[in-house]
Amino acid sequence: MFKRALKMKSILRSLAPPLLLTSLKKATSRRPKYRTYLDAAAACPKDAYQHRELVNVVVDKNIAFKQTLSTKNVLEFSDIRTLIGLGLSKTGYSLNVIDFGGGGGYHYTVAAAALGGLTDLKWNVVETTAMVNESRRLANDRLKFFDNIAEAANDLPSVDLVFTSSALQYCPNPLAFLKQLIDVNAKHLYITRTPFSNGDDDIFSTQVSNLSANGPGPLPSGYVDKKITYPISYISQSKVEAALNEHYHIQFKTLEDQAIHLVGNTEIDMYGYFCVLKKLVRDNSGLRS
Repeated sequence: MFKRALKMKSILRSLAPPLLLTSLKKATSRRPKYRTYLDAAAACPKDAYQHRELVNVVVDKNIAFKQTLSTKNVLEFSDIRTLIGLGLSKTGYSLNVIDFGGGGGYHYTVAAAALGGLTDLKWNVVETTAMVNESRRLANDRLKFFDNIAEAANDLPSVDLVFTSSALQYCPNPLAFLKQLIDVNAKHLYITRTPFSNGDDDIFSTQVSNLSANGPGPLPSGYVDKKITYPISYISQSKVEAALNEHYHIQFKTLEDQAIHLVGNTEIDMYGYFCVLKKLVRDNSGLRS
């Protein structure tokens, strides 16, 4: 086991799929800073993440992505981020995954293509109720959608990996949701493409993106591009690590990009964590927690 920050900026700039956060460029515009998440949310349209057109675009894009991948059978280099967590978690023929904030199942499609029929893959996505309802068009016996973490976990005989990419920052209380993910007691936990505050305080702001920037691939025909605004939370990195360390060993931490956002005068960096359940490490190596 090793615990260190891996500076992968030059590599990971090319790894991020266009799922909710698409740009890994250095922040050039200053975002407003709010006192609380509720203040930030009040500055956004009421439906924010559950905007009907946003949900439809993400699902339609995932359908198109799945069809394209099945025809070309070619994964792009940007898909490797998903495979890092899978490769480090897979120890046998089966792999049970909870994908928190997984949209319309993009990461499942990548995983299924990469693993082929060599792995019995079961993938439960946890999303907003609106996204879950719309994503039923994509569900099958291996890919399911839930709007509740506990229900997603209870649906699986065991959980090998909790995976979350660019999702925690969009939760009303990211630390509370992280603790729910920790309580799943999965063998491994992989957080990626997630911005955290470098100080002790949480920071709240809003984010504006184009409709076309949400979901993998180009905007499907029939949609008109527009701006969408939603609240975003940058929780303290020290709080995140303290929560993880209660039940997990942080096997490695990645500094994925620096100064990705600028809120007030504060620069926000993007991080990743791959964690192994302490009990699993202790059983395999005799390491005492």
